[in-house]
Amino acid sequence: MRRFIPRFARTSVRRLLATPIWLQGDLRDLPPLSRDIHPLRIREMDPSDGADLDAWAEIQSEAFGWRFARADAERLLLEHSLLDVRHTYLLVDSGEPIGAVSGAVFRERPEIGCGHMAGLRRRYHGRGLGRHLALYRYHALSAEGLRACETETRLQHDRSVLNHIRFGFRPKTRLDPWNGPDPAGPGLRRLADAALRARYAYARRISGAIERS
Repeated sequence: MRRFIPRFARTSVRRLLATPIWLQGDLRDLPPLSRDIHPLRIREMDPSDGADLDAWAEIQSEAFGWRFARADAERLLLEHSLLDVRHTYLLVDSGEPIGAVSGAVFRERPEIGCGHMAGLRRRYHGRGLGRHLALYRYHALSAEGLRACETETRLQHDRSVLNHIRFGFRPKTRLDPWNGPDPAGPGLRRLADAALRARYAYARRISGAIERS
C-alpha cells in the first residue's frame, strides 16, 4: 500500500509528525504518583559526573534514534539557552541507568516550569515506566512551588502526547517569546496545532467513555 502513496505526501506527513508542538498544564491537577516501581529506583543525576553524562547520552541516543554524546548532554542540561534545568533524574535498574528525564524552568520566566528531554531504553518500553518517570519530574517541580508548566514534544511521540493529556495538560497553540523561535512555517504550524487539538479531543472523549463505563 505504501508504494501507492505519492512520495511528496509521505514527506509531508513526516514533516508534520516531526513538527514541535507544545502542551501546558497546572501542576496542581497532576494525578498522584502512586506506582511502585521496586526494584527499580529513581535517583538524581550528578551533572558534574562524566559517567552520569555518558549514561544520559546513551539513553537519549537509544530513545530518539540519533547519536548523543557527552557534549550534547552538557549543552542540553547545563548550557541550554532557553531553559534552566533544575534537576535531571535517572531511572536505575540494578545500578544501570535505563531512563532519564529533566525538569526545568524558562530563563525568561522562571515561575513557569518545563518538562525536558525524557528517554527510556527500548527494552523497558510498554511497562508504564516512561509515564512514571515523567510524572515524577512534574511532582518534583510542583514540590518547588511551581504551578504553571509546559512541555515541547512532537506528534510522532504519541505516547508522550497521550501521557501529558492524562496529566491534565492542554494544547498550547500560541507560542510565547520564552518558547524560542518556531521552526515551523505558518502553514505547517496551523496543521500541527490542528492535529494536536484533534488528538486532545479524541483522548478526552476516550477517557470520558472509560470513566462512564
